[in-house]
Amino acid sequence: MSDLPRFLARLKLNTPPWLREALAEFMGTFILLVYGNASVAQAVLSKGERGTFLSINFSWGMAVTMGVYWAGSIS
Repeated sequence: MSDLPRFLARLKLNTPPWLREALAEFMGTFILLVYGNASVAQAVLSKGERGTFLSINFSWGMAVTMGVYWAGSIS
């Protein structure tokens, strides 16, 4: 039998809630900024050939969705 479930249960019990929440907020914000800024950089660096106003807005929306999905259950 694998020790992984026991390890994860122990990790969850010994980790302070404030640390889990802080890491979740950090990762959610990180995901938001990386994907959102990457879409803007793509549009700017390609001089509009590879990105439009609509694609930037769609990318920011997806970035918010991914950040909330990743951190929503914790924080």
